[in-house]
Amino acid sequence: MQQPEPEMVVRRLVLVGCRGVQTGSESTQVNVSEFRLVDLKVNWRKLLARQEVLKALQALADAPEDPARREDAEAALRGDAGLEPVASSMFVGGELKQRRVHVEGRALRNASERLVNGTLVVFQDCEGVQTGPSSMQHNSFSYVCRNFTVDAETLVARHPQIASAVVDHLLSGSQNDDGLGARLEAALTAPSTCTDIDERVRTGKTSRDGLKWKHRDGLSLGAAATVRNDPSVVLDTLGRGCLPKKRDLPAGLRLPRPSARRRVEPDVHPPLDLEPAPPLDALETHCPGTDLSGPSPGYGRSVPGGGFGLS
Repeated sequence: MQQPEPEMVVRRLVLVGCRGVQTGSESTQVNVSEFRLVDLKVNWRKLLARQEVLKALQALADAPEDPARREDAEAALRGDAGLEPVASSMFVGGELKQRRVHVEGRALRNASERLVNGTLVVFQDCEGVQTGPSSMQHNSFSYVCRNFTVDAETLVARHPQIASAVVDHLLSGSQNDDGLGARLEAALTAPSTCTDIDERVRTGKTSRDGLKWKHRDGLSLGAAATVRNDPSVVLDTLGRGCLPKKRDLPAGLRLPRPSARRRVEPDVHPPLDLEPAPPLDALETHCPGTDLSGPSPGYGRSVPGGGFGLS
């Protein structure tokens, strides 16, 4: 009886300090992640310095009761003219102070290897490694994210309901929270924001050649895998550091004197219009078949829903 030929190794992928890893085909993985944001800041300067924003705010400051000028100011903050592209992520900088985990699978502290469809996957100090087809893995991750900065341009573009509260905050001249904080909290805990920070933090780092992945959490490498991600954001505090301040205003912007500013009533803002949480079945993603025998070493291609294609 003829023996099958041994599988040829066509590439090598090194995983360092990764947690919650599957290598089997047709497997299912669930990743529940919590991101606690500590000492969060919002960078308003770039948004408020844009020429169309500065021009619209100055026109409104000269006539605070003019509804047309107010609408122009809100539209400029939202970026309705589409003059500048919005960043792919609204989070900039920051550091992870803690990285806790509960994963299912074996802990591979020393280097170990698995051959996955022609790719030699090398595990170094990895935790929760699961092999074999048709497996099920449930992972829980918890992160403390300190000193993250939110890009206000991207924030307002993705959550346009904030623009009205920003205008009122600037016209009021107050350094205290006059309603803008509630808008910010709703936006920063919305499902789209959770997905944003999940993709930024949980995917770790990739070497320049794409052949070494570090500190990735929740990784399914097998073909035809189903991955469900359930991220959430917890705001430790949302203090004055998140509100626009006088130093954030362009030097050329002349706001009216406090006596001339319109008093902001509680009902001036439209409803919060919170993002509904997507149904569970919408979070499931059937990853495409992982063809590891192709010539392209395109490691690190993120598949929506959390799986990673190795084709």
